[in-house]
Amino acid sequence: MLLQKISIIFLFLQLSTDSNGQNFYNIPKQYIRPYLILQDSLNPYRLKSKNCVLETDNFSISNLITLGEFKEYIAEIKKDSSHSFYLSQWPDYSIASEENYKQYITNDSFNNYPAAGITWNAAMNFCKWKTLKDNKTDTISFIYRLPRYVEWIAALGYLDGNKIKHDFNNNFSDWTTNLYCEAGCLGSYGDSCSGYKGLDYYPLKNAPPRMNRMYALGNSFNFNRKTSYIRGYYTFKGYRHIAFRIVKSPIKDNNQKKSFENKILESWGISNQRQ
Repeated sequence: MLLQKISIIFLFLQLSTDSNGQNFYNIPKQYIRPYLILQDSLNPYRLKSKNCVLETDNFSISNLITLGEFKEYIAEIKKDSSHSFYLSQWPDYSIASEENYKQYITNDSFNNYPAAGITWNAAMNFCKWKTLKDNKTDTISFIYRLPRYVEWIAALGYLDGNKIKHDFNNNFSDWTTNLYCEAGCLGSYGDSCSGYKGLDYYPLKNAPPRMNRMYALGNSFNFNRKTSYIRGYYTFKGYRHIAFRIVKSPIKDNNQKKSFENKILESWGISNQRQ
């Protein structure tokens, strides 16, 4: 069968079929110990991180976005985007041979699988499109965005702790909104929690490629580990072992221009009040 053949050639197709469309997990407000959830794999050399306790507000986070869902976005932007932008949003062609890549993006058999090979930039563009599409009034009351990795950790701990079936930390790593920085931007070694706070995304204009990297978090078929794994990847390149999920994030205060959500809206060139 074609599906079986490509599953062997495409290692990124070694995945579960638990995703039932764009379902969201509702994660309650909680206090988490990242070390207990990740076994400190995020930050193995900071021994004080065992004592770190973080508070997370309640939030909703989705299953991995499927290829079929992503194709809906592709079809919509084709109507009013440049051809070069349209082509840039497809999964990265480097994830497979030319023949197998063509099968992957054209064969509907893959539509219920997570969308692999999507660049970080394209994933955020998907969030922008869905934000504008799903806000039904003139006011933007919520946005969709990639998760902070603290949210990802909290979701994994809650779902595992309550024995809720999920698709985290298994076949694919997840894009996050946290900026990768080789210079220790995650925080000082002496702070028990600094390693888990990190830097949230904010656009870096005219920066060299190495400065435009984001963290991907979680296990995958590419490195089968007992614990989660975190690493920085280029925003403009797609990877066969990285997929993405989204967080639905309310705009709590329309006048709070420095909030994370408003920074994202600003980077998208839109305001809370649609023009």
